Amino acid sequence: QGQCSGTVYNDNAELQKLLCLTHEKFHWSNPLHFSTFPGVQKMEAEVVAMTLDMFHGTERCCGTVTSGGTESIMMAMKAYRD
Repeated sequence: QGQCSGTVYNDNAELQKLLCLTHEKFHWSNPLHFSTFPGVQKMEAEVVAMTLDMFHGTERCCGTVTSGGTESIMMAMKAYRD
């Protein structure tokens, strides 16, 4: 088998099913409109809280979720700068 970095993260069938179900449930929502999609805001808060817990964040820590790509890179650079 050849090697290719960053194209397939996991080929576990159970995980693929979960990811497909999650995508099917949320892909049409725009998380910028929290008043319309309160579930997305709740999900973001839970992901940030879990991440802060994993990295032993204090009450001074915060976070946000990005959609990937350039936005994520720019937010990471801003977080480092700040």
